[in-house]
Amino acid sequence: MAIQYPDVMNDLTDARHRFEAGCVQYLAEFEGGPAIAGGMARLVLTLQNTVDAPARLAVRFALPQMRGRVRRRVESLFQIQESVLRLTLDDGEVGQVIVPVYVAPEVSPETYEFGVHVESATHESAQRTRPESSENQTQDLKIVHPQGLGISQLLSWGYETQPQAEQVVPLTVIEGEGLGSESLAPQYVSAWTPEGWDVIAAARREWNDRRLHILPDLDTRRLFRAFLRESQAVLGELGIQLDLGEALFIAKMLTYTTSYLMEVPAWQDCLLVPILAYAHAEALPTTEVRPLVTGVGYPHVLELAIALAFPLIAEALGRELWEETEQRALRDLILQCQSTGAPLPVEFLYLPLILGGLAVAHELVMEGENVQQSLDLLSAAKAKRAEPFADPELSEINDVFEELMTIQRSR
Repeated sequence: MAIQYPDVMNDLTDARHRFEAGCVQYLAEFEGGPAIAGGMARLVLTLQNTVDAPARLAVRFALPQMRGRVRRRVESLFQIQESVLRLTLDDGEVGQVIVPVYVAPEVSPETYEFGVHVESATHESAQRTRPESSENQTQDLKIVHPQGLGISQLLSWGYETQPQAEQVVPLTVIEGEGLGSESLAPQYVSAWTPEGWDVIAAARREWNDRRLHILPDLDTRRLFRAFLRESQAVLGELGIQLDLGEALFIAKMLTYTTSYLMEVPAWQDCLLVPILAYAHAEALPTTEVRPLVTGVGYPHVLELAIALAFPLIAEALGRELWEETEQRALRDLILQCQSTGAPLPVEFLYLPLILGGLAVAHELVMEGENVQQSLDLLSAAKAKRAEPFADPELSEINDVFEELMTIQRSR
């Protein structure tokens, strides 16, 4: 029996409904919403090899079928460099083909249909390493947009496939002033190969072997103190000197995220396996796990906290305020600044970390904490940020802050 590989497509895009052609699962979509006439669109085709042997692919792209007088001019209205691409995915490989599409200025505002046709073949002795479908194992986990976190490889978000060689991909074109044509060269980006899975598998085995011994060490009180110190140090390097009230609620959000994920054994894997895997890859000792979680694991906890903060804010307010693309862009920005040391505007700490901590102010109360006093400290800290928050574009963050503050003070 062939080894079973994890589903990686859901880590790259929301691929719970996907297609399968031969030995490859695939899903095509245009990135970033509507395209502006006179500008560029990016068609992204996510591919996942389902067998333990190389998969040979032929991918054909069809431009929209135009009607009326513009029918013969379709190639001048939409341009791609290559209509047929041939590539090979290694054993179990997952990746994305990115196809730039030029949209001419004279394209009328409406929705157009592109065609993507996928054919694949492999060795006759190849064995399947990924199933045709998978059940959702998240058990009501509040993180609803796992893309980019690496956790859908550990905890399946579930998917179903439709046997079909061709997908119709809609592209909405709107009026505007596009930036003109850029390079039309397609690009393939490999996202996953089995070589990287060995470290994850070893970390998972260690976690399962040591689970009962590690859990008592992840004490909430000690985690909170460590996250408080680490946040002040990390954000200080990004040019932000945290006020005490701000530091308290960032540490509260990070600690809440850790405690929340520790509630369910399957969720624990999402928190700890990536951290242990990183420690293994860097040859770091794993005897004491708590310092790993709050130290080298800080970026992973940070990205999980950002992903969790948005649904917590929405739950507290009873409405969703920010689109998935906005949430992902903000998470990517914060993590990029954290990894490179680039300055981070302070408003991107309030949205979403501090607002998330505010949303759970009463759900995570530390020993000896007076929640009302903590709220006072946060209000005073934000008042000191009057200059950046005077920007009219930040009015929504200001309004949400005040609404959450009112909710928490009334409890």
